[in-house]
Parts: sequence; structure tokens; C-alpha cells
Amino acid sequence: MGNPKTRGRMIKRSISQSEGFAKLSPSAAVLFCMIIPHLSSHGKLNGEPFFIKGEICPRIKYLTPGNIGRYLREISDVTNMKWFKFKGLRYIHCLNFLKNHQDLNINKLGNDLLPTYSGLTPELVHHEVEVEVEVEVEVKDKVEVEVEVEDNSGKLPEWLDKQSWESFLEMRKQIKKPMKENAIKLAIKKLSELKDNGEDPQKVLEQSIMNSYQGLFPVRKERKQWEDKYL
Repeated sequence: MGNPKTRGRMIKRSISQSEGFAKLSPSAAVLFCMIIPHLSSHGKLNGEPFFIKGEICPRIKYLTPGNIGRYLREISDVTNMKWFKFKGLRYIHCLNFLKNHQDLNINKLGNDLLPTYSGLTPELVHHEVEVEVEVEVEVKDKVEVEVEVEDNSGKLPEWLDKQSWESFLEMRKQIKKPMKENAIKLAIKKLSELKDNGEDPQKVLEQSIMNSYQGLFPVRKERKQWEDKYL
């Protein structure tokens, strides 16, 4: 049996006394509450920022693919809702989900189709390091990877939102069109040209992410009009 979908989840009243939830910023708290109804029967969910935007909060203007990752890290740091990376993809796993959030019949949960958070990766998610959840990571290897990531991020222009850019690169991987070094340079050059023509680079990236575009284009007028009307 597959993982059954539900019409929603209940948030228990104990959340009012949660010290971790109380530490969240307003935007992170909203995102936390909106994620709960979408969790699988095993307390898991696709954790890619562009998926979260499209499925969880499409009408919340202040939650974007560019900042959702930051709020998910904040949530993961202080609550049992963990955001982690497995084989290059991001996932959400709400620990002790059945015990603390839902009273579900264990025989009717369906198959558990998503990876399980093991406690290995909180700091690695912060540094965007790809790890195998079930494999221990040596400290020496971890340090070497972190230095490489920091060097790459340092090449980005100040005007380019890092989270939006990384979400765009992740989307390209998911559609089987990963970007090599030369393509990355050309994409940044294209964003710079669009910026000089009055386009918002973050909105350009978000448009490509939401529509799985390989390239970068001026924001469509129809999208701008839709945002002005509904968001």
C-alpha cells in the first residue's frame, strides 16, 4: 500500500507551550504550521524550497524559494521538524510524529517512501554538503568539503540571493540538466544583464524554478499581474 494522503493534520494544543516553537521568527512559525497538514503519515515531506513554495505556501508573498531554506534551517535548529539532505535532495522529517502529533493506526500508515533523518546532518545541511544519511562522515572529509563550498559561494555577486541561486541549481539537477562551471558563469552574466535592464534577479530565478525553465528570462507580465492580484 502506498503512502496515503489525508485532507490535513491536526496541530495539538501543546504547541502553545513549546519552547522551540516560541523561538521561531514569525515567518518561520507560519511556515512550520503550514507544513504540518502536508506531512505524510510518517511525518515526512519533500523539502526542496521551490516545492514548498508551490505546494505549501503559493499565496504567501513573503515566503519565497529564496528565503524558505533559511526558515527551514531555523525550524530544524530549534524544533523536532528536521530539514536534511540525502543523495542531493532535501527532505523534511518531523521526529516523533506519531507520538507527538498524530494518533494514527500504525497498521494503516502505508509504505514509508522518503528518507529518514538520522541525526547526522544538521550542520551539513547548513553548509549544503551532500551526504549519505546512513554513512558516518569523517571530520577531516567534512572540513575539506565545507572549504570547497565556501570558496564557490564567495564567487557570487553581492546582488545575487544565495538561496535563490542554489535552489535554481538544485532544480536544474532535478530536471537532469545540471550546470557545469562555464554554464554557471554564463547564467550569472545573463542575470547581470537582466538586472541592468530593470529585472529583479531573485524573481527571475524564482520564475525559472517554479516553471522548471532551463534558462533565465525576463519575468512574464502575466506573472507580475497575477502576483499583484492574488498575493
